[in-house]
Amino acid sequence: GSIDYRDVDSTAPDLVAAMESAKSRKAGIWSVEGKLEASAAPVKKERGQPEEVKTVRVSEIRDGNHFFFHEVGDEAVAKISSAMEAFKEQHGVSPGPVTLKKGKVVAALFDDGSAVGWYRAKVLEVASPGTYRVLYIDHGNVGLVTSKDVRPLDGGLESPPPCSADCRLALTRARDLGYDEGVAAARLLSRMSWGKELTARVHGSIEGSLHVTLYDPSSPTSINEALVGAGLARAAPRGEAEGFGRETQPEAVKELWEGLTKTQ
Repeated sequence: GSIDYRDVDSTAPDLVAAMESAKSRKAGIWSVEGKLEASAAPVKKERGQPEEVKTVRVSEIRDGNHFFFHEVGDEAVAKISSAMEAFKEQHGVSPGPVTLKKGKVVAALFDDGSAVGWYRAKVLEVASPGTYRVLYIDHGNVGLVTSKDVRPLDGGLESPPPCSADCRLALTRARDLGYDEGVAAARLLSRMSWGKELTARVHGSIEGSLHVTLYDPSSPTSINEALVGAGLARAAPRGEAEGFGRETQPEAVKELWEGLTKTQ
């Protein structure tokens, strides 16, 4: 699932209540403080990646820790968007014959709230007979489609890499959307990030996801620390932080982890 960022403003008072309630009751993420160290699992890290700083805009929020972004100024985003608009002008919104199978990249319809359009989508799985779960690769959102919602891509549009980057807040753990605190964390992340140009300090990659410290330039506090300070996320265990630091930038990661632990 993902969070509907359009609901954020109307739920802001509930977020405050959820934060205070979580802290006072040691509920949700607070209730597992002692379990985090024991549950830390080894992860495959990709070596040799220098730290990067990017200016980004969030394109999708999956939960309070997992999101996707576009890099500001990336010409590929504009080129793919323009190409898909031209695709719609040529084909309208009529479906076309295409064999749907796992891993196939096709054009799939999606309504972004302003209009229905074609977007590049990768088939993830068969959700039920005749229905497929797809990842809209240039934005990061997931949806369900049928054969009436797709058509084959043309003009080499299958080949360019995704325009959105899969990201996690580094060393920051939040509940998933199956928990009230997880929903509140995702909404707070959306409230702090959606529609803004942000600074992403990219520490490295774990299994295809960039792990970042995310900043709103108008605030001295990182979004990672803000979520932890609100009681809706926890810092990763020391061992995980030290392991990640050894594979990336030890001093920067140590600084982040110490800031997170002080905040919680």
